[in-house]
Amino acid sequence: MKHMMSRLFLVLSFFVSSVLFFSIVASADIFIEPWVGYEGGTFKFDGASTAMSSSTTPPTSGTITGSNFGGRLGFKFLGFMVGGEYSYAGLSEKPSSGSSLSQKSTDGGVFVGFNFPMLLRVYATYFVSSSATVDTYVGDFSGSGYRAGVGFTGLPFVVINVEAIGRDYNKYSGNAISGGDLKNTSVCVNISLPLP
Repeated sequence: MKHMMSRLFLVLSFFVSSVLFFSIVASADIFIEPWVGYEGGTFKFDGASTAMSSSTTPPTSGTITGSNFGGRLGFKFLGFMVGGEYSYAGLSEKPSSGSSLSQKSTDGGVFVGFNFPMLLRVYATYFVSSSATVDTYVGDFSGSGYRAGVGFTGLPFVVINVEAIGRDYNKYSGNAISGGDLKNTSVCVNISLPLP
């Protein structure tokens, strides 16, 4: 009898949880949010250059600057936001010494956020997949990363966002970088258009 009661409780709990979940999803709004902005920060490579199929020794540190654009698709309900995100950054790497390089980065991940009633919102994204190609290198870098942002929602139609972005590339052409990784740390200012 005790075993039967515990099963009944489990089934009832699952049913109530499912009803609550689907009622929230049914009343949630779907939104799309494209953005465009400018990113600037630093990079640091502390891996062994022998791990890369390149005729060029990679620079160990420097600055990165360039455009960043992308979009979010998700649900919002009672101020909360959740969904998926994809972005592209066309960056210029300026090493501490040597010539500038071009870096193209793509990031895909999941985000959560909250819209406060008074002109402000916060959000964070975990990049499940982050990759970069740098000119003069044969392969590409891959890893993961994050985006954490604050947005000013007081303007009609658009949101002004300030974000901290971190990318940790620990693989090159699918293989682990021996002795370290490539890290990009930057700040991005962008304008987004949440629809609807």
